Amino acid sequence: MINVRAKNFTLTDAIKTHAEDKVSKFVKFIDEDETIDVLLDVDQNRHKVSVYFNVENEFFKAEESHDDLYAAIDLVVDTMQKQIRRHLGKLKSKDKESIRYGDFPVMNGDDEDKEEQEVVVKQDPRIVRRKVIPTKPMFEEEAIEQMELLGHRSFIFYNADTETASMLYKRHDGNYGIIES
Repeated sequence: MINVRAKNFTLTDAIKTHAEDKVSKFVKFIDEDETIDVLLDVDQNRHKVSVYFNVENEFFKAEESHDDLYAAIDLVVDTMQKQIRRHLGKLKSKDKESIRYGDFPVMNGDDEDKEEQEVVVKQDPRIVRRKVIPTKPMFEEEAIEQMELLGHRSFIFYNADTETASMLYKRHDGNYGIIES
């Protein structure tokens, strides 16, 4: 199932249909009870498109911005395809089972609570965004894969080797570092 939502503008049938058509190629990766969430946002004439889904506890997320909403949708689909190809290539290279149709991230019914909340910052700095990250025990190599798939420079995970919460980060020299608690 594909869930298309609009933020800061009215979603038309043409835009919704275009987004669903483009993102429908990822439906084969998810289970029947899961959804692909597409968030379309307009901010000062800049269109931002985000796609989220979950496949076998692996979270996939892509975001792209463009002056044209249709071009932003096309860009985010290209980005997601690259992530999936990279993920499938890593799985094959490690002689793991290939993904059938259910290994990508999904935001469930509490989408409104997980969505970023905009807060106007007045004088003193304060927390303006909070994310809840479901963690499962994983080894360091798996954490590196997850961080690369998300395109982040850092990743918090529960280290299965040391049984502690750890933060993995990418160093400027291209190597990785870990901070353990």
